[in-house]
Amino acid sequence: MRWIILIGAAAIVALSVAYWLLAEAAFAQQTPPCGDADRVEALLTERHGERVVGFGVVEAGVAGLMRIWATPGGETWSITVTAANERMPSGLATCIVGSGTAYRPARIEGGDQS
Repeated sequence: MRWIILIGAAAIVALSVAYWLLAEAAFAQQTPPCGDADRVEALLTERHGERVVGFGVVEAGVAGLMRIWATPGGETWSITVTAANERMPSGLATCIVGSGTAYRPARIEGGDQS
């Protein structure tokens, strides 16, 4: 009977530790990778072959520039936000806030499509 209780207690401890480690890993992934704007942009263009396909001004929170990057065939895409940051060599910090595959542009109804 003691062995069953010890095994049960060990399983609970092991599951608790596993849950804690997974929660920590998930939390760590929520922080977007950021760096000097020049370096991040070089990474996207030179290593991943992505180019800017859209952009917009970020007005909520820290003002900045949001850009959508994609490969010419849409195989991969990234979304970045760039804002002033005096600690960076270029004076700008860029964060990759999203990325994925199979990018397809959407048509804006009633908008200028040029």
